[in-house]
Amino acid sequence: MVVAHHKHELGSKVVGRVKWIGVEKGDLVRKGQLLVKLEDREYRAQLAQAQADLSAAEERLAALEAGSRPQELVIQGCPGRPGLKNTNACDNGKG
Repeated sequence: MVVAHHKHELGSKVVGRVKWIGVEKGDLVRKGQLLVKLEDREYRAQLAQAQADLSAAEERLAALEAGSRPQELVIQGCPGRPGLKNTNACDNGKG
């Protein structure tokens, strides 16, 4: 009969279902040894959603920084023709 020398309670920072148990009653364990794995499918889905949201926000920020209103295009390019880069036509007053 195997009897443990010490009894310890284990806890987790997250709630989840046990996917894998790496030790059995009576096994010797070392500090840092992986004892249990929890199912992480839901957390991985949340991570993927957060990454997609971040990507969309970064694209929106880039679009806002680039400017798309006619007033912003005039500042960036030719005053006579919004969106036209500063060219000879713009310098000659033909823009």
